Amino acid sequence: MLEIEIHALEREKDKASKERLQLACKAIAQVDEQLRPLQAAYENKKKRADELNEIQRKIDDLKAKADDAERRQDSILGVL
Repeated sequence: MLEIEIHALEREKDKASKERLQLACKAIAQVDEQLRPLQAAYENKKKRADELNEIQRKIDDLKAKADDAERRQDSILGVL
């Protein structure tokens, strides 16, 4: 919302608009400053979740391979 206001204020020439533009720019800078650590935390959590999902996928694959190997072993023992 501030970005839209800034865009509109940039076209204005009067002193009040220029002052409001400065305030809006400062407000955006403050929000960006507050947002940066939150974005970093989100990215870290997202990366960790992706890693955990990959590990879980590998575990599931290994379980499926183990089950398959056990079935093959049972089949071989049944023939003997």
